[in-house]
Amino acid sequence: MRVVKILLAALLIMPSSAKSSGYEGWRFGMTPGQVQLQEISGPYYAFSNGDLGTKSFAFRGQPALTSFYFQDGRLARVMIIIYSGQDVDAIKGALESAAAQITADTGGLELPEIAVDQAASLEQVAAAWAARQPSLSEGQRFQVGAFPMPADRKIWASIGLLSGGAYMVSLNYAEP
Repeated sequence: MRVVKILLAALLIMPSSAKSSGYEGWRFGMTPGQVQLQEISGPYYAFSNGDLGTKSFAFRGQPALTSFYFQDGRLARVMIIIYSGQDVDAIKGALESAAAQITADTGGLELPEIAVDQAASLEQVAAAWAARQPSLSEGQRFQVGAFPMPADRKIWASIGLLSGGAYMVSLNYAEP
């Protein structure tokens, strides 16, 4: 009986989708229940639409809000909010952290302004952000992606201008 319980617990934790990519211990295809069973950064809270979040995830040693988006009851995207506020230095630092994570995961960065056949440097990303920030309107985003983009997931960082002049810097992992 104990073996049966262990096997059932293992089945609940494993994603039912064939895809095994995701972020950390969260894998695309997991159900909300399977996401919550992870020992990573609980407790979890539910949004009214059924998506989940946690305030306990440590991204590169710093606390970060993390949201889990589901499509047809299966995990489709993980979004880590690295920073939210108006501090220009903190925004730049959060972008650098996100870019460093993308580079660690994939080897490089992609900017729309840079030729698709070459990776952008961190300096180019910082310069592109500095140039774009003054013209960013509420609801618009500055984004940088992975280079090369993996076939099994999409990875990108985003800086969005929120109402009231605050910015949100996030790192996203999504199904392709």
